[in-house]
Amino acid sequence: MLDDDRPDYFLSDEQPDQNESSRNTIDFQPGSTADSASGRDEEPRHSHQLRKALVWTGIIGVAVLATAFYLRYCSAYAVDAVMRVYVVNVEKRGLVFKTYEAQVVAIDALADTNKVYSHPEQFTVDGEELAHRLQSFQGRRIPVTLHYEKFYATLPWRGASKWVVTSISTNQ
Repeated sequence: MLDDDRPDYFLSDEQPDQNESSRNTIDFQPGSTADSASGRDEEPRHSHQLRKALVWTGIIGVAVLATAFYLRYCSAYAVDAVMRVYVVNVEKRGLVFKTYEAQVVAIDALADTNKVYSHPEQFTVDGEELAHRLQSFQGRRIPVTLHYEKFYATLPWRGASKWVVTSISTNQ
């Protein structure tokens, strides 16, 4: 396959002209103009650099998006937070991802006489065994200490709440 208007000398028996062979040599000295003198276009070099820049931009963009996703959805911003509560309700919810959700009333909210109590807090319970343990305190008016993590956002398989209960303890 020919890539220019000159014949392919490796496939033919003809000898190249002396002028033409000297014109095709490349001078590697700085400031040489052999490429511009031979009429070669520098577009392939620029397209290679552009392609390389686009690939690196894509890689960096994916890395930034992956880091933002991890920080937003997977990394807890509060770990080992503690709240003393009364358990109101624990139930399994969800259409595709079934998770245990708990409604609790904070003891501090009931004891505060300056603010009007508005509604119970919503928590997602991490695991079936922990949910059944919490259900045993449901409606019994026994104070429970919840240890939980706070996330910036929810994920469907983690539950409907940004607060996820990791363990419970009682003072009985």
